[in-house]
Amino acid sequence: MHGRRLRYFQNTGATPVTLTAVIANNLGSDSNTVIVTSSNGNATAETTDTWVTTFQSYSGTTSSDPRLGHVFQGPGAAVQLAGINFANGDDNPFWGYTFTLQPGETKIIMNFAVVQPSKAAAAAKSTQLASVFTNGLACTTVAEQTQIANFISAVPIIQVPTLNDAGLVALILGLALAAMKLLLRRRRTA
Repeated sequence: MHGRRLRYFQNTGATPVTLTAVIANNLGSDSNTVIVTSSNGNATAETTDTWVTTFQSYSGTTSSDPRLGHVFQGPGAAVQLAGINFANGDDNPFWGYTFTLQPGETKIIMNFAVVQPSKAAAAAKSTQLASVFTNGLACTTVAEQTQIANFISAVPIIQVPTLNDAGLVALILGLALAAMKLLLRRRRTA
């Protein structure tokens, strides 16, 4: 299971604005928080990581809490992590993104939270979400897809061209000529 969070940032002013968006969390695992692994294979959260997995450390020989994945970004995206504070024993991790918004521009920072029954499943789902952007597109508009700054879309966004009056007339004439040509061929063969 996973959840997605979209955070919208819009510049309504007349000049560019540079900002740092800080994403703060409370995992509920208190001082028992343990980083299992990260996208680069170690157990340290770094700004180059696309994801980190955690769990609440064992009490004796058991841990009944689910394994968590935290997906920050996709590889090669325009906006990457600018900083991260995510450590063992701290269930209040936070990370941030620094970017510039042009006048009238909107950017979206997207993150995923993963809940899985095992460490391996949390890592696998986090990897999938970070590397295959199509998993994160459900229920988003084409406009939103172009505004997501910390992932690169793996799905080509299709822009439907609009026709002005001259283009519409040319299209209708072209279709009419094609239909007439088809009728003439059928008459010759009949």
